[in-house]
Amino acid sequence: MSEIKENTNPPGSPSISSSSQAWYEFWSSRGLAIQAYSVLECSLSSLLAHLSGMHEDVGEIIFFKITSTGARTSILEKLLKKKYGAAYITFWNSFQKLLGQVDGQRNELVHWTFAPRLNPLDKSVPEFVLIPPTQWTWDSSTPFYDSARILQFKDKCEFLANLCANFRIQALEKWAVGPGDEKTRQAWLDICQRPIDYPPPESHPLYRTPSTPLDPLLPLPASPPTH
Repeated sequence: MSEIKENTNPPGSPSISSSSQAWYEFWSSRGLAIQAYSVLECSLSSLLAHLSGMHEDVGEIIFFKITSTGARTSILEKLLKKKYGAAYITFWNSFQKLLGQVDGQRNELVHWTFAPRLNPLDKSVPEFVLIPPTQWTWDSSTPFYDSARILQFKDKCEFLANLCANFRIQALEKWAVGPGDEKTRQAWLDICQRPIDYPPPESHPLYRTPSTPLDPLLPLPASPPTH
């Protein structure tokens, strides 16, 4: 690979090298993805508190001491069935399937290692990816996360976090609504009675335009090492 030179443009400059732009996009995407998963965990923690009848501060202590994602999802399922029977089982089965996917991907985003590789679309521009930390078995078939796939993970986490919060607030806790809000409540009650479509259709209240690689709005981090 050609040498990746240090970015010398002033912070905020719209003219930066393609390698520095790719470097910025990669690390920004990874940070935002991990943050999105953290927000999802907070939403799940609030759900645990509601289902168990605990105050949220107590629920947080217990939730974040459960290190097995499979165990905590199983706990939530049992508590949901105990409190509400089979009322939301179709929705929940669909939700926990998506949750299991991001739980596994979260481990990969945290534990996989950074590596530069040739961009298949433009070999003059480096691409930065995450790959399994099994350096003796890397080959062309090795799975990887590039910035685009990392942002797909972020979007899914944000969707699930908001979905979980609205499931709790609208369907389970049934917070008081103001004039004209009953239509929104009914829409959420309907959503929580059926399987989840992901990505959501444009008619879904949580539909968002998919994230794209980020603009260099902040000073660039330290440049990658020279290869």
